[in-house]
Amino acid sequence: MSEQFRRAWRAQVGSLVVADSSAGRNGELDISFKVKRTLAMRAGTLEMEVFNLNQEHRHELAALPRRRTFVSLDVGYVGDGNSSRLFTGDLRKAVVARDGVDFVVKITAGDGEHARRTARVSRAFASGTALADVARHLAESMGVGIGNAVEALRGARFASGASGFDGGTVIRGTAGDELTRLCETAQLSWSIQDDCLQLIPLGGSLGRTAILLSPTTGMIDSPEIVDRRTITVKALIQPGLVPGQSVVVDSAVVSGVWRITEAEVSGKTDGTDWYCTMTCTRPRAALTGATVAGARAEIP
Repeated sequence: MSEQFRRAWRAQVGSLVVADSSAGRNGELDISFKVKRTLAMRAGTLEMEVFNLNQEHRHELAALPRRRTFVSLDVGYVGDGNSSRLFTGDLRKAVVARDGVDFVVKITAGDGEHARRTARVSRAFASGTALADVARHLAESMGVGIGNAVEALRGARFASGASGFDGGTVIRGTAGDELTRLCETAQLSWSIQDDCLQLIPLGGSLGRTAILLSPTTGMIDSPEIVDRRTITVKALIQPGLVPGQSVVVDSAVVSGVWRITEAEVSGKTDGTDWYCTMTCTRPRAALTGATVAGARAEIP
């Protein structure tokens, strides 16, 4: 059976499951989607189209409140354990449009973008407060999960050698700006991934096993060289191909360890598109010794 017929998907907007490949004829509606993520301090985005929803559900989606409605998308393959959460975020808008004689609902959403832009903080912390405690408060203020921040900040120190704010500290202003200031202190960068904070060393990667990308593990065609430090790689959708993840590329054109900085995942349940296209850069050796050097590859 071809990969196209083994695909699995589930899309939810608010309390309404708009498409579910496991639901049989009543729920297996076709969708198309594009999810974009980056290590830059911007929220991930989702563009999704749902085809042939009934009138009641079309009207329900169109009336949902923006920014306060939960949106999620899970994709993968049937029966191999590789279906996973691709996107979690907040609804931007849902627009009903004609698609020939049928209807399509065009949905756009952002991953924590409203919180990142608008959340403000004003709080004083006592002497001895740890970096992770300040990060936790900033995450709560932004309405996102703490993610890997506690682990990433474990062992972080100021230039003085202190591991916390010995004299206390005050944070005041936009939560995103304060988080940037905190991360710069610890030589980290931050982004919001799946509605949670993600912190990684400057120029480094997540402390996870590298994923092998080769012609036998889902890589499509050959990587393209952008410049001496940047390549683009295309692969079948699989869990873990997210910004900050290290990958081992094995091809006749390019090989070695790279770090994903941008990832665009796109698919059509009634077409051939089911791919992740990644922009990858060479890790900075001086800053990534704990996460990249000597990484072993995990075969999906």
